[in-house]
Amino acid sequence: MSLLAPLLLAALLAPESPAPARQSVPHAQVAAAVRAHLEAMSADLPGEVELTVLGRAEPLALPAGQHALKLGEIPGRWPRPRVAVAVQHFVDGRHVRSQTVWVAVNWWRELDSYDANLPAGTPVAVIAHRKTRVDLARADGEPVDAAALPPAHRLRRSVRAGEPLLAEHFEPMPDVLAGAMLEVQVVRGAVHLNTSGRALADGFVGDVIPVALDAGRKPVNSIILTSLAVRVED
Repeated sequence: MSLLAPLLLAALLAPESPAPARQSVPHAQVAAAVRAHLEAMSADLPGEVELTVLGRAEPLALPAGQHALKLGEIPGRWPRPRVAVAVQHFVDGRHVRSQTVWVAVNWWRELDSYDANLPAGTPVAVIAHRKTRVDLARADGEPVDAAALPPAHRLRRSVRAGEPLLAEHFEPMPDVLAGAMLEVQVVRGAVHLNTSGRALADGFVGDVIPVALDAGRKPVNSIILTSLAVRVED
């Protein structure tokens, strides 16, 4: 008989090594920890933060032992519509698994919102608004109270009905608006002439803008002196 035969027979008859002990961690347990983490981050926020943990609700298979979770910080703006939460799993103090849990976020607040679509340049004084329930997580900016807006401001960009009023939507109204008729001062040495012209661009006092003196002449660059007067710089 071959010397290998007894060894083979012994190997076949030897008891199998026991499989390492495992435990199953329910998805609900991880989701609850993630929710609690984000709720703690939102504790001081006004309004209502609504969280929905995304992904398939499948349990995790981990080694047996004392299980613990460690959740990562959320970088960037908070709240925002989608966040990825880094989750680390430890068993008996040893890191055994990492996963990313995605969460959909809504941040509901009652805010002043536009009552109609409006173009850029609309003065604050004519903006119609109303209180609506808004998901501020989708609005990247600081909401403002319509009553607190300075009257000498206008829309920096076009807006849509239902959008919340945000600070970055507004800018100061220029001292001179394109199309305004202005007194134009022309200084050539000792010669001082006054005429009139039409502004071809918006501007503030100190800015240089093109001004049309009449239809048959090339516009002249003029410095804004006041909201009613400019001086030719050419």
